[in-house]
Amino acid sequence: MLHKMKLQEDPFERIKNGTKTVEFRLYDEKRRTIQIGDEIEFSKLPELQEKLLVKVIDLYKEESFEKLFKKVFVGEDKEKIIEKASAMIDKETVNLEDLLKNIYDQKSEIENEKQRTTIALQEAEELRKSLKNQHFDVSSKEKEMIANAKQEAKQILIEAKETANSIIRDMDNTNSASKANKLRNKLNDKITSLTIEKEDIELPENLLPSIKRADIKPGLDVHVKNLDADGTVVSNISKDDTVQVQIGIMKMKVDIKELQEAKSKKNNNIKVEKSACSSFKAQTVKPEINVLGLTVDEAVPLIDKYIDDCFVAKLSPIRIVHGKGTGALRNGIHRYLKTNKTVDNFRLGTFGEGEMGVTIVNLKIK
Repeated sequence: MLHKMKLQEDPFERIKNGTKTVEFRLYDEKRRTIQIGDEIEFSKLPELQEKLLVKVIDLYKEESFEKLFKKVFVGEDKEKIIEKASAMIDKETVNLEDLLKNIYDQKSEIENEKQRTTIALQEAEELRKSLKNQHFDVSSKEKEMIANAKQEAKQILIEAKETANSIIRDMDNTNSASKANKLRNKLNDKITSLTIEKEDIELPENLLPSIKRADIKPGLDVHVKNLDADGTVVSNISKDDTVQVQIGIMKMKVDIKELQEAKSKKNNNIKVEKSACSSFKAQTVKPEINVLGLTVDEAVPLIDKYIDDCFVAKLSPIRIVHGKGTGALRNGIHRYLKTNKTVDNFRLGTFGEGEMGVTIVNLKIK
């Protein structure tokens, strides 16, 4: 089989006069077809007029030039390898001296980088162990606070019991003695059955309980530890263990390790009539929600909460602005609305209402 190659004048002449018997080339797709016994026609640059026909009598194949040169020039040192190989390779194909220099000179740099990597891995492991110990310390402090709170609460009830006993002694001969006894018995029952849940204790922000991975879903109210802010999860957990969290008007990507249970609001034990609550909601809930630019998974939890607020506030009809686009967001929202038991009916907007970019929803409000 005949193969054709181009050569600079110097290597062409040296092959011609017999001083060059080895030709180095990259083992690319074209050279992979060369076999022992094939012929090669070299054309001298730049005119390509003069031709030279040679026969392939041997082939050397290696993964790198370094290995190839060491195989061809067995026992030679670096300088001799460079000198001999430079005389046999087409300089336009590769700068041999620079290649070998990089191979030898970068060896120590690679070793140093390997050592630095090992040190970095050791430091990372030490940091992991340190964080694990800190987490254990936090859990211990949390348990201690809970135990202290239980003890304080029990002491308060014991003191209240003593006060009740004192009242009974003072009222022993009155008609109210039976009432005082009832009070004492009630306090005894409370002391016996006293249990205080962890959620009843207001912990510092850095000790707020973490959230289990399985519980992190769109619509969950959370506290973002590194931002010291509360927000709402609006997406499922991604492959890199992050979620989108809506904090005010901003939507941020947050590592799930930074999520904690949202701060519980203090219960002031104030009873509010349903009509008053509805009136307050009506003043704060807007008749429209805008979910433009969100995915279906992000939009549905927000719409679900919005519809609940509107239902409590007796606000209907309401508008959901989702835009026209490809229709994927609109169709996803419509599928959800069909499953919501508080939705009476819904339709697309007409002319002047937003048309296909808006859905009008009527709620089952009596």
